[in-house]
Amino acid sequence: IIESHNFLSRLEAQTCRQHGLPLIYEEILNFAGDEIYFKNIDNLYDKPFSETINYFNKSTLIGFYRNDNVFLNPNPNTIMLKDDEIIGISEDNSTFKLDNPNPKILLKKYSFFKAKKANEEKFLFLGKNNFTDNVLSLLGKYTPKGSICDNFFEGNEKNYSKKFTNLKVNYKCVEILDRKTLESFDFKIYDFVVVQSTYNVNEEFDEDLVDDKSITIILNLRDIKSLNNFSFKIVSELFDSNNHDLIQNSQIDDFILSEKFISSTIAQVSENKKLSKVFKEIFRPKGSEIYIKSAENYVKLKKEVDFFEINSSAQANNEIAVGYKLKRFSEQPTTIFNGKELMYGIIINPIKSKLITFEEGDQLIVLSND
Repeated sequence: IIESHNFLSRLEAQTCRQHGLPLIYEEILNFAGDEIYFKNIDNLYDKPFSETINYFNKSTLIGFYRNDNVFLNPNPNTIMLKDDEIIGISEDNSTFKLDNPNPKILLKKYSFFKAKKANEEKFLFLGKNNFTDNVLSLLGKYTPKGSICDNFFEGNEKNYSKKFTNLKVNYKCVEILDRKTLESFDFKIYDFVVVQSTYNVNEEFDEDLVDDKSITIILNLRDIKSLNNFSFKIVSELFDSNNHDLIQNSQIDDFILSEKFISSTIAQVSENKKLSKVFKEIFRPKGSEIYIKSAENYVKLKKEVDFFEINSSAQANNEIAVGYKLKRFSEQPTTIFNGKELMYGIIINPIKSKLITFEEGDQLIVLSND
């Protein structure tokens, strides 16, 4: 069973703090890209999970399935049992195989991780619907203590505040969210601006009209951002993915495409019901989730490395590297790099033997518990 609004709320809450995340999930959920597969491979029996990762050059292991349970980003020392199914990301079921049969196991531990004090974060939500509080509740579980969200929405309610774990939310009514109202906000203080589709799920509404209103706000935000050189990221939900195609540009805003994500997820789960447990784990605040982190925390910049070495460094931090995001390609819709297609600089499941040199601003995509 997929509860669509809960699924989308969790995706939106994660995206509010990690720019580019919807593109990563789109790659995993889209049948045209790399997908998640399960497979039992006898040759991996009795080996620690950290070693099994090195037997795959064109696939990326993310966990295993045992006794009807999914274990993502497990303890690296976990020994694989005979009936375990490994879980991995690959182009196709036929490519999910041992294609690096005699791996060189890296014994050297890499770790350049720089522990940083988490600073409070500031969000601006524009609009409100039946599920906005659900998104904010989830967001409060991810944000550092002292974080603040200002939620402006149309109506005639009195202003009020609520606390969601680490996040204080200030609800503020305005007459209309037009250009004049938007220009009155102090965008310099916000890290992310989130456009909420305005509708009431208990009443009949026109999805096209709701999208039109959201798009108007998005286009005004882009113009205000450009004119004032603001740095905030825009996150929004659209019902119709065709509307996204109309307004997508090199600014690479984050769009939660309701229709596309839900239909893709249902299609994936219909192919393999075990995937529902994988998605449930990924979208659980205390589970192993996808994070986008600075590459310099794992490898030295301007030094050639392969993805085996990168994963060794990630495992030293109890994480699994599943891809990377290259700043130099971030404004290009598609690019061929190291034998794979990048989408706005993002690649999932790279060919591990290919060498890469990371630069300042590049990021790794990892499966991590925090």
